[in-house]
Amino acid sequence: MDEETDKALQLDILAAMLSSDKKQAKEHVETLSNILEATLPEHVKIKRGGMFFSKDRPLEELTVQFDESAYILVVSKKGAVSAKKQKFVRGIALSSADMQVQECIDSIVQHLSETAAKSSAARQALSRFISGNNF
Repeated sequence: MDEETDKALQLDILAAMLSSDKKQAKEHVETLSNILEATLPEHVKIKRGGMFFSKDRPLEELTVQFDESAYILVVSKKGAVSAKKQKFVRGIALSSADMQVQECIDSIVQHLSETAAKSSAARQALSRFISGNNF
């Protein structure tokens, strides 16, 4: 198996893990936010709840921004996860639509693969994550 196929397979495994159990969706979104924040911070915006100096600052919203679209995962206080997609043209959000969490995660993984294919820095960051060298 060549290296590109191996990386694509690992991204597919990540997507499957993130959608494996809806009861654990909150934890999976937290994991995804940590991974993306460490590997591709320029594409990620994270909103956390709780008090500023509190030890426990739960994830409330994860936004993953790509060129023409953004994917937003929102975690409610009870742990339910919802998702939506925004479409951008020249930096302006033109539309927003709700979507299934699994569809959102699949879209994020697809865009990550495309970003890695276009950018050597993104490819190196994802390689560090996949090999476990960034934590």
